[in-house]
Amino acid sequence: AGGGKASGPGRAAPAAGCGAMAYLQLQSTADYVMHKSFTVETTDYMDHTFCGVMFDVSAKSTLPVEYLEISAIWVRGALGNLTVWYTRGGHKNKYSVKSAWTKIFEGAKASSMGSLVCLELDTKLRLEPGELIGLYVHSTRHDDQAI
Repeated sequence: AGGGKASGPGRAAPAAGCGAMAYLQLQSTADYVMHKSFTVETTDYMDHTFCGVMFDVSAKSTLPVEYLEISAIWVRGALGNLTVWYTRGGHKNKYSVKSAWTKIFEGAKASSMGSLVCLELDTKLRLEPGELIGLYVHSTRHDDQAI
């Protein structure tokens, strides 16, 4: 009787009735929260005024992620009066389109050249898988020490 392939050490038995290899089935949503931060070191050649930083953030769609939430931005520098802005779809071609940006932080911070300072956002940003946003952190200082 039988006629099927033998199973044993190092061999996976075929799934009942389908003859296919077994596979790992992942959860569709996470049952935990992951806190992760990133530090980006930059070089300053002192040849410009550096009163703001624009960059994009995306939530990968290749990983099993329900959403990415951003609740704070950390910066260092002479700081002063700061604002944080965001735009959906990334910052490219929106550098000077004021109507495309939404302010999500405004406040004054003391100078902190060596340690990062937390800017707690007024509105948490939620990105769905595959979504892209542009962020802009700006200081009203007029020198190369702002951010």
